[in-house]
This record gives sequence, C-alpha cells and structure tokens, in this order.
Amino acid sequence: MLYELGRDFSGFTPGAMWDDAKVGIRHITAFEKIAVVSDAEWIAAAVKVFAFLIPCPVRVFGTTELNEAKNWVSD
Repeated sequence: MLYELGRDFSGFTPGAMWDDAKVGIRHITAFEKIAVVSDAEWIAAAVKVFAFLIPCPVRVFGTTELNEAKNWVSD
C-alpha cells in the first residue's frame, strides 16, 4: 500500500482519522508493505510510534522520494 499525503496536506479531521483507522484494522493482514509519503515530520514520527502494531514493513518517504516509495512497495 502506498499512502501519499501530498504537498497541500494540512492535517486530518477526526472523521478522516477514524475512517483511515477502520480501513487499516479491516485489512491489517492484507498488506505486504506500507509506504507513507509525506514531508510532515509529525506523520513520520507517528508512523514510527505505531509501526510496531502493523504486521508488515512500513517506511516513510519524503514527497521527493515518491518514485523510490513506489519501487519499494512494489518489490
């Protein structure tokens, strides 16, 4: 799964966070890898804090590394 938070990303609403969490919980074992693409430092920090809950490799990439993220998640 590739999860891109683009340059215009300014934050989540509580409803959006809940919707994303529900998708993740329903499909927790469906992903082989998760690449998160964002320049928001708090996103990278949150991914690191919660990565132990995710049963597959998770990596954070900057927005300029989108192609690298696509390649990593596809391998």
